[in-house]
Amino acid sequence: MKGCTYKKILLVLFIFLVFVQAGCGIKKVYYEDGTLKYEGEMKGGQFHGKGKLYTEEGKLYYEGEFSEGDFHGYGIIYNEENQVVYEGQFYKGRQHGQGKSFRNGTLWYQGDFVNGVPQGEGKWYYEDGSLWYEGGWKNNLPHGFGTWYTKDGVVKYQGEYVNGKYHGQGKLYYDNGTLRYEGEFVEGIFHGEGKQYREDGSLLYEGEFYNGKRHGQGKWYRDGKLIYQGEWQNDHPVY
Repeated sequence: MKGCTYKKILLVLFIFLVFVQAGCGIKKVYYEDGTLKYEGEMKGGQFHGKGKLYTEEGKLYYEGEFSEGDFHGYGIIYNEENQVVYEGQFYKGRQHGQGKSFRNGTLWYQGDFVNGVPQGEGKWYYEDGSLWYEGGWKNNLPHGFGTWYTKDGVVKYQGEYVNGKYHGQGKLYYDNGTLRYEGEFVEGIFHGEGKQYREDGSLLYEGEFYNGKRHGQGKWYRDGKLIYQGEWQNDHPVY
């Protein structure tokens, strides 16, 4: 009987250590080896309110708001090097709402998240921190209207995207910022009605494109003068 009573006392003490920190409303939960797993607010035996969650190695993994055991509200996730991986809103354990995603401590994406992936409006950055893309997103890919920049901050493309590719109306630029093409795109290539320009900004061609080539009816210009108007096939005029 004494042995059973002693075990019961130890169990009560353990539960007390697990769930109560004397003098305040903060509670603590431990791994089996005694390493701190969670400290913060709880409700009904679940993480609920503000708190911090740690790995079995004792490193901070998440700090922020919880609801019924899930990350919910504002929070921050860290990697093993204590670098921020994500900072922003959560909904039922997933990144959802406004947030920032980081790679190796450098900001990678900032904007809307839906069910854990970039979706909505957002900005994408190069490794050096310069802006790469800003605009619409869907399922972790550029989608909708957006602008793509070079590392030097020059606009490379501006227009419509579908699933990460130029698709719809858009403008493509040379590296020096001069307009190269404006018109219709299909899955990343010139297709439909469009205008093509030389690097000095002068108009080269206006008309129809097919599979990235001048094909159909079009006009060819040189030094600002029309030199051919008629049918094109596979990027060549048909005389």
